[in-house]
This record gives sequence, C-alpha cells and structure tokens, in this order.
Amino acid sequence: ADSLSDAAIAKAAEAAALDAKAEGQSRFQQKKDADAGEVQELGYYQGRDGRTRFFQAYQTVGTTEHTWVEPTEHTPNTVMQEYLKGVITRNRVPMPAVLRQTRLKALDLSGMGLGDDYISALGDVLTMMQYLESINVRNNRLTDSGINSILSPAIRLKNLERINLSENEVGERSSRRLLKFLTDRNCKLTALILEKADVDDEECRHIMEAFETNQSVTELNLGNNLIGQAESMNVVQPDLVTGGEATATMLRVNTTLKILNLSWNSLRAESATDIAQAIGDNSTLTQLELSHNAFGDMPSQYLGMALAHNQSMQRLDLSYNAVSPAAAMVIASAFKTNNSLSYLNLDGNKIGKRGASALMGALRSGQEGLRDVAISVEDCDSTFDDGTLFNPVEPSMAATLDLTSPYDNMVARELLRLANKRNGCGFTVLKHTPLRAKGAKGKPKSRTIVLKRDDTSEAPEHPPVRWDSLLGDVNKLRVMQPHLLRSITDSMGLAPMPKTITAIVQKINKKIEARPDIWIDEHMLLDLSFRSIFNEVDKDGSGEIDKDEMYQCLTLLGITPTVAAVKRAIAEYDTDGSGFMEEDEFVTYMLVSANQEICEFWSLAHETKPLSAALF
Repeated sequence: ADSLSDAAIAKAAEAAALDAKAEGQSRFQQKKDADAGEVQELGYYQGRDGRTRFFQAYQTVGTTEHTWVEPTEHTPNTVMQEYLKGVITRNRVPMPAVLRQTRLKALDLSGMGLGDDYISALGDVLTMMQYLESINVRNNRLTDSGINSILSPAIRLKNLERINLSENEVGERSSRRLLKFLTDRNCKLTALILEKADVDDEECRHIMEAFETNQSVTELNLGNNLIGQAESMNVVQPDLVTGGEATATMLRVNTTLKILNLSWNSLRAESATDIAQAIGDNSTLTQLELSHNAFGDMPSQYLGMALAHNQSMQRLDLSYNAVSPAAAMVIASAFKTNNSLSYLNLDGNKIGKRGASALMGALRSGQEGLRDVAISVEDCDSTFDDGTLFNPVEPSMAATLDLTSPYDNMVARELLRLANKRNGCGFTVLKHTPLRAKGAKGKPKSRTIVLKRDDTSEAPEHPPVRWDSLLGDVNKLRVMQPHLLRSITDSMGLAPMPKTITAIVQKINKKIEARPDIWIDEHMLLDLSFRSIFNEVDKDGSGEIDKDEMYQCLTLLGITPTVAAVKRAIAEYDTDGSGFMEEDEFVTYMLVSANQEICEFWSLAHETKPLSAALF
C-alpha cells in the first residue's frame, strides 16, 4: 500500500464511490418495483370482481391444513397460544378472539358470530383465566356443543359470577349441563342470562329443577323464549310438567333468587295461575318481569291475591297481559296489606274505569303511608265502565260470594271495610256457607253472622248518598242545590252551618256555569266543596293557611278539632316543608280524613292533579 502512488489511490476511491452509487440506485429501483406490485396486488381485491377474488382466497385459507409448532421449554404456553392451537387443530382460520392479558376479569365476545369451533377452542383455555368474573358469548351461533364447552370448565373458575348465553340455541344437552353446573357445590354464579336462547318448556324444566337447590344465583333472565308453548298439551298429557309449572315449584322453595325475567314468553292458563299463586309463598323475589305474556283475567286475579300476602316484591311488570278490570281491582286492593311493592307496570291492559279508579286509590293509600308508589298505565283503556263490577261508591248489593275466588274475596273484604268505617253502611243479612267436604253428603248448612261495630254507639248513623240520582239531578238542571250538598256532608259525618252550605253551593254553581259541557261527578263535587272552604278562609289569596286558619276551615265544616290534631295534620300533609298547608294539601287531607273510601277510588283520569284545578 505504501508503494502505491497518490494517483492510484485516488482512482481506487473514485471506483468505490461509483459502485456504491450503482448499488443505491439498484435498491431504490427494487423498492419502487415492490411498491408498484403491492399497489397492483391491492387493486386486485378492489371492486366487485375483487371482492369475489378475496372471498375465494379466504375460502382457500379456511380449507388449508394448518400446523402448530409446539413452543420450546424456554417459551411456555400462553392463553393466546393455547387458544390458537385449539383453533388450528379444528382446521379453522386463526382469529384473535382472546386478549393477551392473563388477569382478564371480563371476557366479552358478544355479537361476533364465532360458532361452536371457536368457542370450543376458547373452552380449552378457560381454566387458565382464573381471574374471570364474567363471560359474555351472546349472539355467537352456538348450539349444545359450543355452550357445553363453556359450562364444563367454567365450574372451575372460582371468581366467575355472571354468564350470558343469550341469542344462542340452548338444547336438551346444554340444558342438562346447566342443571349439573348450577347444582354443583362449587357454583358461585350470581347471574345467568338466557334471553332469546330458544329455551322451551322441557329445557326450562331442567333449569328450574336446578334452581330448586341452587343457593348462589340472584338474577335469572329467561325473557323472549318459548316457555309456555306446551300449555295446550296438558289437555292430552295431564302429567306433563310445563315450564310455567316448573317455575312455580321453584319459586315456592328457592330462597336466593331476587330478580326473575319471564317477559315475552307464552305463559297462560294453568301455568300462569300456578306462577301467580307461588308468589304468595315466596319471600325473597324483589323484581318480576312478566310483560308480553298472556296471563289474562283469572291468573292476574290470583297474582293480586298473592301480592296481598307477599312482603318482598318491589317491582312487578305485568304490561300487555290482557289484565281485566276485575283483575286490576284485585291487584289494587293488594296495596292495602302489601308494604313492599313500589312499582307496578300495567301498560297495554284494558283495565276500564273501575280498575283505573281502584289503582288511583292504591296510589293514595301509598301516599298516606308515606310510601313512594308508582303505577304505569300507558296505552290502557280506562274510559269504559263495566256496570257489573263492584262499585265502592254505591256498595248496596245482594250477592253470593265465593271466597276462594280472588275477585269475590276482594269484594267481601271491601264490604267488611265499608261496613266498619263508612257511616250508614252495614250488612242487612250476612251468612256463611262452608265448602262441602270431599265425600260428604247433603248440602252444607249456612251460618248467620252478626257483626257489630265497636264505635256504633259513638258514631251517628247517616244514610248513604244516592250518587246516581244526585248526579243525575245536578247534570240535568246544571245547578247544585243546598239540600243535595247537605246530604253529601251528612253522609260524611260533617255538619257545616247553613251559611257555609250556601257559600259552597254558590261557588260550585259558578264553576258549573263556566263549563256547561263538563259532566259533574262525585269527585268534582267533593273537590270543589273543599276548595270553596279553603278559599273562604284564605282571605289574602296566598294559597296557603296556617294552623289558626286550618282550625277555622274545620270549624266551618262542623268539626271541632284539638290544637294538637291541627298541628299534626299540617306536619303530615305539608309536603314541601313550608310550615303551611297549601290548597291541594288541604283537599287531600279532607278527602282522607272525612271520606276515606272516596279518596281510595279517585278517578285515574285526574292523575295526580285535583280535578277542578285541571278543568277550571
């Protein structure tokens, strides 16, 4: 190298630079050609023909046999690797359906449509996910094999609390696997969701059999299934146990379940009646969804009778179940003894005027007991009046009541209550005939019962108001007369002075004259009467009265209350905490205190507003 001349060295360096430049140009051209090929390849799968070519290529991949290379001892298996191994050995295209986290708590594969093979591969690795608390494989086209591949290893997951198998196809084998899973002593599941899972009566029977002994699940969702479709087979197969009957048996013995969803099924007839009666024996269920079934008249009546004894139910959805007016009345009467029910949904049922009035009375009863009660009656026909039903405003009747019938039982209890509380009401004749004993001959003997009110000697008797004739006169003449108002106040145990009667009549007639097209009913007359008294005392027009003015109002009605009673009334009905009683609060107080039964059957059409405030 030392012997080379400077000229030779310079020439060698120039040659090396030329070689480097040529190599760089060659690499640039190769990259350019590769990019052009990639663009051309992408274009190959574009457009209508491109989509067809892509699908054909995908089919080829799916049918190609894949191999799995076992990891070495230095690279231990992971959940992802084991899952991919299961997919490949089932000759399926690998899909990243499982996350890489080893401490995964919620596995959500809902709506992916994976199918049995992919979910079976997932089942192979479930035991490696010991931190799992929730599995959701909703809407994955699963059948018995896929569902069982989840349930079999799931029992070994100590932290698993929730499984969602909705919108898959639960069959005979998977329902039996559910039975085994739920009765396992290691089962810690708290929620099982099987909505729209093709569960029929037979499969429901297996599930309910498991819940007879299960002590962990608190929520069961079987909405939108096929339960109840075998009801008609009971005629030819009396020993057949339907899904509804199995559910009723479970409710009578289960002490853990709190939320049960049976909406959008076909529960009806005897199965529906069995479920309704079982509610009376259950002490743990707090929420029951029965919407969009076919309970109809009698099962709904039995449900109302059961609610009268149940003290755990908080929310009941009976919407769109063909609930009759009579059934609505029985359900409403349950609020008198049921202290837990706070929400009732009767949307889409033809409950009629009598049913609507009874439900409004239930709302009023809840307010008296300082309970928050909500009743939904959207899309209900509450305008028609079934004249054959019991009318608590005009209770005079001669009837034979079967106390085993929910409706007749409700009527009997209402008659007893009215006879005990309403002045002028009582039984002319009351007889009880026991049921004929099985195998007994002859007709059972009737026994006459004599009832006596404890306060008969203290409370003066007053004839009840004949509302039909009274309202007929008022609406025909379009004028209220003093003697008619006097008959109303007498029946309520009130004794206003003649000048008070005159003042009330004048104000009522002004309201009637202002609205000649309005039909006057008993609710409007009572509401307007008490508002007239309030306005007579509220001279400054402030819309509220203090304890002294409250005392004056009661005095005008012929009541002589104690100061303590006045203070207690204001404290109880002062809903806004102002220390005063407002006009609406005064009207509510008078309806409750002076005439309890009128308040209980306040028309539903008035909603929560007093009628006169809404119309005038």
